[in-house]
Amino acid sequence: MAKKILTAIVFLLLVTPLGVMPASAAEKPGWRFQFTPYIWLTAINSDITVGALNASVDASFSDIWDNFDQVVALAGRFEAWHGDWGFMVDGTYSKISTDQTVQTQGLGDVTAKPDFKISFVEMAVAYEAYRSSSESHPQVIIQPYLGGRYNYFNQELELQGAEQGKTVGNSDSWIDPMIGARIEVLLTRTWRLGARGDIGGFGISNCADLSWQIAAGVDWLFVDWASLKLGYQWYYTDYNNDTSGPDAFAFDGTLQGPWLGLTFYF
Repeated sequence: MAKKILTAIVFLLLVTPLGVMPASAAEKPGWRFQFTPYIWLTAINSDITVGALNASVDASFSDIWDNFDQVVALAGRFEAWHGDWGFMVDGTYSKISTDQTVQTQGLGDVTAKPDFKISFVEMAVAYEAYRSSSESHPQVIIQPYLGGRYNYFNQELELQGAEQGKTVGNSDSWIDPMIGARIEVLLTRTWRLGARGDIGGFGISNCADLSWQIAAGVDWLFVDWASLKLGYQWYYTDYNNDTSGPDAFAFDGTLQGPWLGLTFYF
């Protein structure tokens, strides 16, 4: 049922009739705002530590899709711009379950099913450092940004075999500084390509040793107040709370997958 609902949403978005050819949002004076609800369906490839257990999780997108009824992937992004300066907030919540079993180390020969609850909140200040002066298309826009990312990870391993029914879980949260940039190429008045990437953590205090993110996609402005976005995103983090015993927690790996969003301009 969940797959059918998602397919219907995609179909309705794609067949929305084309509107009047609008001006670029950046050409409007004063404050400019945009809000984008989106979904990000993620695969996971990571080495994790949950208390005394260590495991390598490799759940592909097809594995996640087969278990889609147990997946929640909600996200939203808000931007406010005035002149060349902008403020961006991006929040994501994912609940990922898989029927895949993984081999664990730490308690002997034990297999387990992994489950994750993952949240991110990014806040950043951006500056439009470059916009090609040509009045015709394509146009290029470059916007560096500086900010921070709050990470929350909850990891659970549902033990199998002789330990059937027992669950080992742990969670942790941390904030990473980050620096990045977004590049947009306006192909026409209604179509654009975009990519953004950032790097953070840097092993500062209780931050991740390293984190980076890359997202790329295409944007179709089908009416003067809304556009459809489709793309792919990667997020890598290497975090370890440097604790032993039942409080030990680590995640060293990548989340990746396609995303689909609808942006409203006002």
